[in-house]
Amino acid sequence: MQQTINLTFPKSWSELTDKQLLFLFTLLADGYPATDIKVKCLLKWTGTKVIGCIEGKHLLRYKKQEFMVSAQQLAEAIKMIDWLDELPSVPVRV
Repeated sequence: MQQTINLTFPKSWSELTDKQLLFLFTLLADGYPATDIKVKCLLKWTGTKVIGCIEGKHLLRYKKQEFMVSAQQLAEAIKMIDWLDELPSVPVRV
């Protein structure tokens, strides 16, 4: 049986809250690779937590639901925030 989990997250720089900007800029300042930043932001901004890894898949918890995702599924999900790869054309204010 397949589960469907609907996650909501910002779709552009202008939709980021102060806390989300702070989290993102902290990761950038710490020198994380772009892919790691996107995964960390996706999980943090959606309120999803990694519980563990089992046989190459990640066990995640969203609210009271637990589900498994593969690395490929995470890679597909972070494409939704590829806009993080480019700095915004207008300044983003905190």
